[in-house]
Amino acid sequence: MGFHSDYEEVVLVFHKVGPLQKVLLALSFFTSVSAMASLSETIFKWKGFILDAVAVYQDYFVAPIIKYSAILGLHYDP
Repeated sequence: MGFHSDYEEVVLVFHKVGPLQKVLLALSFFTSVSAMASLSETIFKWKGFILDAVAVYQDYFVAPIIKYSAILGLHYDP
């Protein structure tokens, strides 16, 4: 179901079909590849958003807890 198996299937079938089917096969393969590229771009954007959310969590929630627990004599071990 991955890219490699799709590519192998297209190569196997490509030589067995007519010209119109070759065009449709190439078009469908291109469409599936561009859909994967779009998905990876979306995942990359979400990665940045999640990374920012974790940084905010660390700065505004974890850091004050560590600071005030040190005053009470509790120590945080990373």
